[in-house]
Amino acid sequence: MLSRKVVDIVRENYQYASILHEFGLPFYLYTEQTLAEACQMRGLNMEQVVRGLEAIHRVAAVPVWYDCPIELVIHYLRLAHKVFIQEKLPYMARLIQAVKPLPTTTKSMQTLIQDLQWLFPLFHEDFTRHIQEEEDTLFRYILTLCQAQQGTCKLGELHYQMERYSIQYFALDHHTHDDEMYGIRELTNNYTLESNNNLHLAVIFEELKALETSLITHAQIEDEILFVKALRLEHQVKAALKMKSAWN
Repeated sequence: MLSRKVVDIVRENYQYASILHEFGLPFYLYTEQTLAEACQMRGLNMEQVVRGLEAIHRVAAVPVWYDCPIELVIHYLRLAHKVFIQEKLPYMARLIQAVKPLPTTTKSMQTLIQDLQWLFPLFHEDFTRHIQEEEDTLFRYILTLCQAQQGTCKLGELHYQMERYSIQYFALDHHTHDDEMYGIRELTNNYTLESNNNLHLAVIFEELKALETSLITHAQIEDEILFVKALRLEHQVKAALKMKSAWN
């Protein structure tokens, strides 16, 4: 692998581009170098880079979230949010802003590149805002319900949040954000390229497609697991409060 050109390695598997980026080696800046030459130019440990590239072929076990406590589900979702905000989206933003048309690029594709460079930052900003609001409101409310069930929550805080929020409200609001990539998907014709001679653009389209797949899985965990568990928890807490008030 070390003797192969960086662009040939990425052309073999577009996922390699993100791994190289994590090592501080943007593939599109080393189109004529072998992997060994690029590593040497960046002062990177060649063996570590190769191990990183090979790691994507190892399949990790998928946890069974249906059987996990709701606190653990929230912990996982927060970690996923962190990966999206601190790693995935910044990488894609730099990838998109750095793409340039080739001499053979059609006018329609040049326009698409310009539109994508305009649209993605808006998507990035909106998605980040959505995640921050979700953590500050939904997750905080659910964890308050958990504390109430465990008897460690202040009643004043509990009453305030239960008057202000409901799981049903959050679930309905969440559905309005379920297809966050609709605009980008429409712009790119469902991530379909006229031709794949622009490797940089091909990597972008594959990364966009992978991002949408990740977001769909993320939304399914929230819709089918988090909200189901949270709604059951909310009913239990309300029933407990009702019983407590009847004894007073």
